Amino acid sequence: MSTVPERFEIFLSNAQETRRLGAAILRALDAGDVVALFGQLGAGKSTLAAGIAAELGSPMPAASPTFGILHEHETNPPLYHFDAYRLERPEEFEHIGGEDYLFGSGISVVEWAEKLGEYLPARRIEIKMVHVDGCRSASVSALAKGDRAQIQVRDSLVRCGMSFEAVFV
Repeated sequence: MSTVPERFEIFLSNAQETRRLGAAILRALDAGDVVALFGQLGAGKSTLAAGIAAELGSPMPAASPTFGILHEHETNPPLYHFDAYRLERPEEFEHIGGEDYLFGSGISVVEWAEKLGEYLPARRIEIKMVHVDGCRSASVSALAKGDRAQIQVRDSLVRCGMSFEAVFV
């Protein structure tokens, strides 16, 4: 068994805690990182993205960019907030120039990340959001980023006072 958790399970009692999780995740990110958000409608993906944007000091609220697919936030580093819900095929992401953002110098947050298919980088922070019977939870993993990234995520959660359960394999 590894001494570094595979993922962290966080229970979120309200939108404020979901935004706080976004702020905590930001502390584990570097320019060029990708946050892939998964979850059904209403699971809290946009709220988590709003927490990241607010922590970066964005003057623009991080509402879901469903109709525009991309909102660019002029922060340091830049925040690229994608909502891939309306993509019918992964290739559409390439046609809008999405890869230029994902592999650029900003932080990319992608809602409905599963819609990107093979365009979704292997190296990412993956957050699976669940909303059942009024209760929300998030499962956070640093994929293909190594143990150091997973430790950074844990330390960020601790610094922000987030309660979590570490899951080991």
